Amino acid sequence: MGLDLSLTAIPKEGTTILEKAKRRQNSEYSTIIFSLHRAFDTNFNDFGHSEWIEFKKDAQNLAKHYPNKKFENKYYLDTNRTYEVFDYLIAKKLHPNRNFKETPPFFYDGILCDFSQSGQGHYLMLWDYKIIQKKNDILNRFDFEQYYEMYNLQNMLDEGVYKIHQIAANTQELKSIFNQIKKFLKNALELEGYVIVFKI
Repeated sequence: MGLDLSLTAIPKEGTTILEKAKRRQNSEYSTIIFSLHRAFDTNFNDFGHSEWIEFKKDAQNLAKHYPNKKFENKYYLDTNRTYEVFDYLIAKKLHPNRNFKETPPFFYDGILCDFSQSGQGHYLMLWDYKIIQKKNDILNRFDFEQYYEMYNLQNMLDEGVYKIHQIAANTQELKSIFNQIKKFLKNALELEGYVIVFKI
């Protein structure tokens, strides 16, 4: 099974869901949170299960705290399995003489939420405003072409970059996702809340 990483920006009121998940970490509620961006949709399937019904209600209430009182796609980003490529490019640009896995990853990093775990065994990560700002500053330090200068397929294979065979120098896709990440971080900063990092 492949891994993917996505980001969801939430208003500061979203801490109520996180706190509830922490209190009930041994319940299904703490794992349903991995479906958060889908639960904002009124058509989200709650399966008639009490905890799913409760979570859907909490997500629907949270959606009212977004601008325009609704969740919009600009607050969600799927990295389309490119997250380690960007981890590599950023790490090599900032620390050219180190193995990228010896440096903190750009994406799966932040405040560990060990009360909520995906089926693949990955915990939630949380970015507060300061972390979002730091990520934004790093990404804006150089343009895409300057980061892409660090692309070296053989080195990336040697250092174990995830799914590099599938991505294999698809420059246009990488540039598109790079721009999406920048827009997402800008929107997250304007929201003045948090970003949840989901690795599933």
